[in-house]
Amino acid sequence: MSFRLRKFSLVLFVFSFFVGIQFVSFVWLNSKGKTINYFQGFQHPIHNNSHNGSSMRSPKETPSFIPKESPKITNDEAMRTETKSPQRTTTLRQTSPSTTTSNNSKISPPTAKTIDMENEYHPLVNFSFVWPETTPDLKGERDFFLVVLVNSAAKGKKYRARRNAIRKTWANMTNCEHSKMKQNPTLQQLRWILVFSLGKADDPGENEANAEESKNHNDLLIGDFLDHYLNNVVKVFMGELWVSTMNVRYILKTDDDVYVRIPSVIEWIVVQNYPSSFYGGAPYFNFKVDRNPNGKWAVSKRYFEEDIFPPFCAGAFYVLSTDILSKMFNYVRRRKPFHTDDAYVGIAARDLSIPVKRIPGLLLEDNMPIFLGSFNDCRLLQARGFGHSIEPPLMNAVFNRLDELCVRNATC
Repeated sequence: MSFRLRKFSLVLFVFSFFVGIQFVSFVWLNSKGKTINYFQGFQHPIHNNSHNGSSMRSPKETPSFIPKESPKITNDEAMRTETKSPQRTTTLRQTSPSTTTSNNSKISPPTAKTIDMENEYHPLVNFSFVWPETTPDLKGERDFFLVVLVNSAAKGKKYRARRNAIRKTWANMTNCEHSKMKQNPTLQQLRWILVFSLGKADDPGENEANAEESKNHNDLLIGDFLDHYLNNVVKVFMGELWVSTMNVRYILKTDDDVYVRIPSVIEWIVVQNYPSSFYGGAPYFNFKVDRNPNGKWAVSKRYFEEDIFPPFCAGAFYVLSTDILSKMFNYVRRRKPFHTDDAYVGIAARDLSIPVKRIPGLLLEDNMPIFLGSFNDCRLLQARGFGHSIEPPLMNAVFNRLDELCVRNATC
């Protein structure tokens, strides 16, 4: 009996020691989770082999290009604790969704929102990576030369009309220009798709309409954040994050009030011998930072202390090669993104030593509808894109004119 008692006591001691070690480890690890982390809980979603082809799951570990530690924001002011101001009612911050719904599911309202710390201009964007809850069903296809990400809005018939006009015009793969691209031995294998990036509306009826639109057209990315211009940068990174899970060579980021001749853009990329580390479009140079507190695109020195932005491409249309996405994802640790998303991308490119390139023929004018009226056939054929303020009637008119020129093989 004495031997058995000693053996039992030894086993009990070892078991108690092991439990104690686990408890201490648990307490220590949890104490490490108290630091501020904009990416806490984020895991990079990947495709699985589900029946509908659009459902996503997250791996157990975050890939190397997603920051695992707290972002090191350039300006200490941006690290203040979040506060709510009695003068502000705009709510912007959204939590990242953990699952992806199929494109025919109902879209829930945005999750609980809080205001990030605010400056003298706007509530600051409480940036986090957001994985789209609703994605297109690509039927297992993952290889594309180009993905076109069109920023659009979740609320309003105007934006639905723009999306429908794009589908019928410059995104219509059966038109003359696209048909000729398919006949070109160099271009015919270069596949592309177009998707619209949206957040969520604060109106359940609008979200239901978007769910129905997604079901009918299979081309919407919808993220769990309030669709608001202050969250445009969240929308841009959401689209890029989705693209990063596929085998894609280039991204064309654009808006829903522009016209882009996609075959012409693809042909230009090919002629340039498929450039890597590429960032190009219609660049601005020596663009002064707006400090007017009433300006829609004003940026506080708390976000960007310089008075002149480095060169950046207008958000209307720019091309990124996907080999720089990991650098862009990690850059948010150095400087917290702000709402003027195109300028932010330019700042990141400067700091990452990525040169800004001009893509000829991407035309941007404040009075573009009037400007287009003066184009002769040759000028129109030399252009690759037009913006902004290209509403559906003008979009249809440009499409019909270009299609007619294409059918009769017009050249300059």
